[in-house]
Amino acid sequence: MIRNLTIEAVPARARRRVRTTGLPMEAVGILYLIAAVLFGLMLVWQPANLANLAHRARELERQVETLKVENHSLKAELSKLESLSYVEFVAKTKLGMVEPPEVKTAAVVAFDTHDFATSSGTTAEATGRKPGGIMGIIQRIAEIFGGRGVEAGGRK
Repeated sequence: MIRNLTIEAVPARARRRVRTTGLPMEAVGILYLIAAVLFGLMLVWQPANLANLAHRARELERQVETLKVENHSLKAELSKLESLSYVEFVAKTKLGMVEPPEVKTAAVVAFDTHDFATSSGTTAEATGRKPGGIMGIIQRIAEIFGGRGVEAGGRK
């Protein structure tokens, strides 16, 4: 006879799994769904943003090119306005200026012969000026070291 048999060993697949977190399976499914939607939006948003940035970069490059052309034309206009021929043209036509008449001058240096006869014979003493250039340097060196000069044939 068989008495009341109780089965104590329940197969593993027949057992119901209980989660230790306490969240129902529906909440976990909703979280997975939200994560999948966010991931999908990120995959769509990145290429759209990249296309937007590429379009903006092309616009900026076109703007740089137009500014370069404008800069080049402004530099050309500035060089034209600064040229001496243009300034002369504006001065004559718009301002009514005229060129001054040509004046020819000649420099005349006159020495008094009387001063040469009374002096010791040097040009610096006759004119009251010291000689310039290399002769002035040599004379200064002679004054520093001797101060008297060299006498040759009765002259200094």
